[in-house]
Amino acid sequence: SRCWFTGLTWFSGYGLARFGSVRVGVRILSRMSTKLYVGNIAWSTQVDDLHQLFGKYGQVEDAFIPKDRETGRPRGFAFVTMSGGADQAIQNLNETEFMGRTIRVNEAQGERGGGGGSYGGGGGGRRGGYGG
Repeated sequence: SRCWFTGLTWFSGYGLARFGSVRVGVRILSRMSTKLYVGNIAWSTQVDDLHQLFGKYGQVEDAFIPKDRETGRPRGFAFVTMSGGADQAIQNLNETEFMGRTIRVNEAQGERGGGGGSYGGGGGGRRGGYGG
């Protein structure tokens, strides 16, 4: 299954663990794929271009180019999920030219809050509490 936070695909299985005299089934997770961040891509880059480029280093599971909500234009970066060869792709593609631009390739980080440390959205509209 795919992790909701990192976007990584995990292989899951089951095993037995012993806690004192009690044996219980536990879920075993192992990482099967890696999501890469690809920065500074050309506006004209298509998903198929990324599949071809990264496919030289391993199996590409997915490629995604985020678009601006307002204009629908690409935002200049992409995510590529690979089931193998991610380290080789990073070593060989980071700081290289692709479609006329010098791209940055590294392992994607977890989501970053875009609101500068906000705790969930503004201060208005209290719900619950006393005196409401």
